[in-house]
Amino acid sequence: MKKIKNLSILLLVLISMVTLVGCFGLEPDTEITFVTLPKSTYLTTDDINEAKNDIVVQVKSSSGTFVMNLNSSELTVTGLDFSTPGQKTLTITYGTVSINYYYLVVDDNTSNQDEADISWYTANPDATTFRLYDVADMLGFAQIVNGTAKDENNQPIAIDTFADKTVLLMADIDLSETVWVPIGEGPREHLLVGGDQLYAVPYEELYTGFEDYIGNKDIFDASSVKVGGFFMGTFDGQNHKIIGLSDFGYVPAASEYQSSAFGGVINGATFGLFGRVSNATLKNIQFEDVNITGFAAYNTDTQTDLFAENDSVAALAGYSWGNLVVENVHVLSGSIEASAAVGAIVGRAYGST
Repeated sequence: MKKIKNLSILLLVLISMVTLVGCFGLEPDTEITFVTLPKSTYLTTDDINEAKNDIVVQVKSSSGTFVMNLNSSELTVTGLDFSTPGQKTLTITYGTVSINYYYLVVDDNTSNQDEADISWYTANPDATTFRLYDVADMLGFAQIVNGTAKDENNQPIAIDTFADKTVLLMADIDLSETVWVPIGEGPREHLLVGGDQLYAVPYEELYTGFEDYIGNKDIFDASSVKVGGFFMGTFDGQNHKIIGLSDFGYVPAASEYQSSAFGGVINGATFGLFGRVSNATLKNIQFEDVNITGFAAYNTDTQTDLFAENDSVAALAGYSWGNLVVENVHVLSGSIEASAAVGAIVGRAYGST
């Protein structure tokens, strides 16, 4: 039975989406905020009462400020359920004011990032056609494009954009119990000093028009930007389904978002099966039960909130630079929310689509 090797790291990653609803029976300025955020991912073996003790909220109104954990009789708590794996919604209510928090429950054999399989690639990285059969293969595919994959000796392998290569999906893939990191993870732009925007491109030499910025670390340090992280090949789903794609449990790699230091906001966080593509062909794919809600992260190192302004979000591809060919792609069911550039199939595209 597979294990999540770095589950302790997953459990430190804190993700929330907070929604205030209704203020009918209380003072109009009543609000609930988290003092200690829930975890983004729980195990089916975790204890509910311990989780309630660990989650602390603050209720603030003109009458005063009260801090309490979820075992308090003043609160109504619903949706905290670890009995079965899946995507869950925790609702905390004080009077008629509520906040919602989206989290994931996994079991011991749930496939996740540390169970990614790249053997299909390392067996012959010079091949021009590759085949993916299961979730582990898909996770490995994302890691290769994102530059986070490691070989059997735990050594990093080079980024592969899969340019002039074809990746075939050989079966339906159920991601409903998987923390999904987009293929081509990264921001859609970098924020320069003075507020200028530098749109993300797959190669440094494509940053045309910004020659004065490149190398000027007071304005923009190109060496600090991961210029890979784009899929540039052909992905053929062969009419298979991607089921349960969601951003539950996902935190953008904040170090890749150059604007994350400005006010604690991760600007332009892309999301989809593919986060970023360039000169790519994506075809013959069906999506079912998509559930993308947006995300916010807590930085455990700096102990500060990093709220993601998700921008360029869709089921298939969040952001495209250059040419993009999309053929026979269908989103059959689900919902997608984002702050800007949200679509069912493609969120934002620069170039010919």
